[in-house]
Amino acid sequence: MKTDRKEEQSKAPIGKRYVEVPVKSALPFWWAAAVWIIAALFFDMYAIYQIIITAAVSLLVGFIVSKVVPKETKLVKVPVATGNVDADTAIKELDRVIVAIDEDRQNAVGKEPETALKMGRIIVSAEKIRDSLLNSPDDVSKLRRFLNYYLPTTVKLTNKYSKLLAGEPGGENYAETKHAIEKALGTVGKTFDAQYDSLFAADALDITSDVTVLETMLKKDGLG
Repeated sequence: MKTDRKEEQSKAPIGKRYVEVPVKSALPFWWAAAVWIIAALFFDMYAIYQIIITAAVSLLVGFIVSKVVPKETKLVKVPVATGNVDADTAIKELDRVIVAIDEDRQNAVGKEPETALKMGRIIVSAEKIRDSLLNSPDDVSKLRRFLNYYLPTTVKLTNKYSKLLAGEPGGENYAETKHAIEKALGTVGKTFDAQYDSLFAADALDITSDVTVLETMLKKDGLG
């Protein structure tokens, strides 16, 4: 059966990075083996010419089937290796957290869709931060507080919320806790967005300075 690429990617855990690798189908080998079984029903299989003919037909059938059978692929996880140990550790932790939050998001979809959307926003921002670290691993130094406090606290909140939804609605304390977490997740989403933007603040300043210097030099040389 042909593997649908989009379907397979949707099965891959969120936050992970995968590459597609071809998978050899066993069907050509089975069809080739079937030729020998069928040949044994019609031939004594002791004459050399019978063995040669059977082998040739077997190879031909196997080749034809390999061309007809749809190509299959599987997703293989790409190991994180940026060259920066701290960045690699942070990326793995982001992977773990993204998967955990997504599990809580799925539990909330049917019962509290608005809160599920808030969790989805957090996941998107976390993925952006992860991708940014892959491209600029030295930025991990800008994420100490985010990694040590905001990230684990966010998982704690979503996990608690998921457990609340799984249980029976309680009294006043239940409602207050649920409402507090819903409100906090909205704030967390904005915090994650701000953290992602902050990764580019220094770069934006450097680029602006470079552009200013370049424009000044161009004018000085009569090229501006």
